[in-house]
Amino acid sequence: MALDVYFAPDIAHGILCSVVAMYRAHVANGAQNQDWFKGVLDMAESQAMLYGLPWPTMRKQIEERLER
Repeated sequence: MALDVYFAPDIAHGILCSVVAMYRAHVANGAQNQDWFKGVLDMAESQAMLYGLPWPTMRKQIEERLER
């Protein structure tokens, strides 16, 4: 399902925000289950693929945001 190019940044930003929020909640709860967060990244990758978004670029943005 290809997106209209005007909506792609909004969808990508929504996915990024969701991953960051899930990561922060994961850390706040002790970050004991690393497989859970890998599942979050798998979910985000599948959403990127669904909308035809560049996952490698998004993954880099996620990593940069989490380093802050």
